[in-house]
Amino acid sequence: MEKNLQNIDKILAIKQAYLAKLTYLSLDSLTQTNARHIQLLENEIGAFIECKETINNLKIAYVSATIRNADLLIFLDCQNWALKNENRQLRLENTDLKHHSQYLDNLSDTLLKFIHKSRKEVRHD
Repeated sequence: MEKNLQNIDKILAIKQAYLAKLTYLSLDSLTQTNARHIQLLENEIGAFIECKETINNLKIAYVSATIRNADLLIFLDCQNWALKNENRQLRLENTDLKHHSQYLDNLSDTLLKFIHKSRKEVRHD
């Protein structure tokens, strides 16, 4: 019986040592798993920060492009205004030229009539 108790004590000691080793291995495994999870989270945080920086850079680029677009619209509006004024000026000049042309046509007609009349008078004399 004494021997059986000693065997039971040995078995319990082995079992306790095995459980301690198993607990240590489980804790070690959990520590490694946690370390991997922490590394993954750090990677995700790094990727998130890069995305955030990219978004901020895109916002800056968008604002810059919007400002350039506004500058271009102002420039084009000024060019359009200048072209409209030039077009008005050309129309006025064209109208003046039409009046001068009409005046010259009338003068030419009058001169031709005068020449024709003068020729008739010269022939009758």
